[in-house]
Amino acid sequence: MNMAALGGSFGIAGASIGLLLFVGSCAGYDAVFMLSIIPFALGCLGLILAVVGTIRDKSGTLTTSQGLAAMWVSFIAIAGGLLEMGVWLHWTLLWSATMAK
Repeated sequence: MNMAALGGSFGIAGASIGLLLFVGSCAGYDAVFMLSIIPFALGCLGLILAVVGTIRDKSGTLTTSQGLAAMWVSFIAIAGGLLEMGVWLHWTLLWSATMAK
């Protein structure tokens, strides 16, 4: 297994855990948002491994689309983790009327 495939695996794991956290929060368990750092961390690790693995592939067995897919799924895990962290930490994500004061 090359580094890009390992990075894609971390990205898939992060996105899956993020989806499970979201489903858990929809069931009424708001405390699961405290675990939102896990998909974010797995996505960051996956993105780093995917980029480095794609650049350092010297055997030619890795196609560009495989590297981009690994980077994309890692980006999805990062974005989902950040959105869940925003809910947990009460970040203002969009403009609201209370900000106009």
